[in-house]
Amino acid sequence: MKTKRFLALALVFCMVFTLAACGGGTKEAEKGFEMTICIASEPETIDPALNRAVDGAVMIQHMFEGLMKYADSGTGNAEVKEGQAASYTISDDGLVYTFKLRDDAKWSDGKAVTADDFVYAWQRLVTPETAAEYNYMIDAVVNANEIMAGEKDPSELGIVALDESTVQITLHTPTPYFLEVCAFPATYPVRKDIIEQSGDQWTFDTATYIGNGAYKLSEWEHNSYIRMVPNENYYDFEKLGPDSIKFALMDDTNAILAAYRSGELLHIWNPPIDETPALLKSGELIPADYLGTYYACFNVQKAPFDDPRVREAFSLVIDRNYIVTQITGTGEVPATGFVPNGVNDLAGAGHDDFRTMGGDYY
Repeated sequence: MKTKRFLALALVFCMVFTLAACGGGTKEAEKGFEMTICIASEPETIDPALNRAVDGAVMIQHMFEGLMKYADSGTGNAEVKEGQAASYTISDDGLVYTFKLRDDAKWSDGKAVTADDFVYAWQRLVTPETAAEYNYMIDAVVNANEIMAGEKDPSELGIVALDESTVQITLHTPTPYFLEVCAFPATYPVRKDIIEQSGDQWTFDTATYIGNGAYKLSEWEHNSYIRMVPNENYYDFEKLGPDSIKFALMDDTNAILAAYRSGELLHIWNPPIDETPALLKSGELIPADYLGTYYACFNVQKAPFDDPRVREAFSLVIDRNYIVTQITGTGEVPATGFVPNGVNDLAGAGHDDFRTMGGDYY
């Protein structure tokens, strides 16, 4: 869900999507199987460091890969495992992570992925001029906060290349979830040579949008579609699925549903609200657990929202139960705090879920 499209609601939500059982149209048959889907309209960006939206992250995750990645655990849940890293070690004090890259880690243009690619990407992420909203994801890394504040140079970030295939990252505080951070899109490697040559236009051209993920960008017709094809240089190329993936870029939910029903789209997110009950009944709409929170943003610099009592009144007047039962109707849970249910508490804290400790805001 794009930040700019957040609804003025406060509730934990389930991502919902539809998946057709039929195949695609015959017009693409000669190209092999093409998976046609629609998850959102034109992405705000597909730059790993600058992206701040779910739809952008989905596309980026197809075309880039971090030191770690999420994979099916076989139990219906995802687990974090080695991605571009072949192996890793963690120091006894939990502060130093050393990753050894795969021998066959390559960019989509055939060049080898190196430790310096990760160093550059992480330094770029915290450089103030980059203005990356997710720069705080690596704030546990030594000097990250000081660099983001403009107090130190990016070269002082606690990440170094010990050699061409070894990345070492030093934290200032033990961070039990750090391997998950290394699977987050903002931490994916990017190519210094390409970005320095093409600047902020590097993501718009298939010749310069070079990734290291399972798929690569083959076409981008703005406000129409993005097409990806398998990256022949990906280490798991032989295990990849569709011969191409076409992301239709649409924002009219009625038009999206019509395209799904005609067979033009095989998989969609966010169908029209008034169609939800029928789609659930038919089994086409499948609610899937998703960790996130819808929330309202207030401009606290201007009246009336500069008054905390007004903000509290708005929070109290929202009937979260009515919204999830009568409007959305796909299993959402009313939010009682900013951190949603489903976030595990720190081991040893005596609680299974952070919300147990965090309590309710209202």
